[in-house]
Amino acid sequence: MIFFIKPVIYPMLLNLIAIVACTVPYFLASAKETIHKDFPFISDSGRQGVAAALFSLFFTLYAFIFFIILTLRFEQIKAVYSNRSHKCLHAVNTVTYCIGMLACAGVWLLANFREKTAPEELMKVHNAGSVIGFALGTIYFLLQTIFSFFWKEVPGRTLAVNICRGIFSSLHFAFLAAFMVLLQNYTNTFDMTMRKNAAIMEWIFVFLVTLYPLTFIPEFYKANFKCTVDFSGSDREAHGNNPRLVLHESGVATNRHRGSEEQNSRLIEIEETQELLDGDITSDDNMLL
Repeated sequence: MIFFIKPVIYPMLLNLIAIVACTVPYFLASAKETIHKDFPFISDSGRQGVAAALFSLFFTLYAFIFFIILTLRFEQIKAVYSNRSHKCLHAVNTVTYCIGMLACAGVWLLANFREKTAPEELMKVHNAGSVIGFALGTIYFLLQTIFSFFWKEVPGRTLAVNICRGIFSSLHFAFLAAFMVLLQNYTNTFDMTMRKNAAIMEWIFVFLVTLYPLTFIPEFYKANFKCTVDFSGSDREAHGNNPRLVLHESGVATNRHRGSEEQNSRLIEIEETQELLDGDITSDDNMLL
């Protein structure tokens, strides 16, 4: 079975889910007057009833789509540089990917352990999920921003996109710091003005984080992923092969060299095979440069 994946749809889908996840539970909770209508925290709308169920559903889906984007980005960088011995680059790509996965896990935790839907002692899990999701998500995007200036052979890479990523990363740190300071002041003083301002910072921060993956679209647009699941019984019996998942990535890369305005276009066809059960990785096709 072969499944074709268009990577560009996932950043747009993520933003759509974020809008629905934040607004629908909020309006339902506001209609039943279970939260303050004047800028509550996002998780306040997921306290009880249908709003709580939808909050968990949408943010779990949000974490899953985010995981898909992280995986596509990881595989894209891995495929572009697979023909070169960049051990440091591959290590950085792997570490960045792991940080992103931990951020996704944090989002899942805060979505499913909420106030008044979990025992008080389990609220620590919700708070830990918030810290993991917010902090590691910010770090992940910062690393993507920094390394984007060095990954010059990624198809679709432009200086304008890198600058946009730098702006987003700066705003992430600014609003996250403001949110943490205001939240700490509210915890100490119980000043409702501080609470309102902290909630505003949280809403802005979440949407800024969600907008960042849109900067992957120019690079995802140049890539086509094909996922092949092979369960050929006859081949396994004959050759002793296990079921496997094959991920292919291909695209047209345009390189920009420093000090020159000339652009060299070349066709890159990359075929990568990953054995799921026995961990063996085989290469089925040769790379055409």
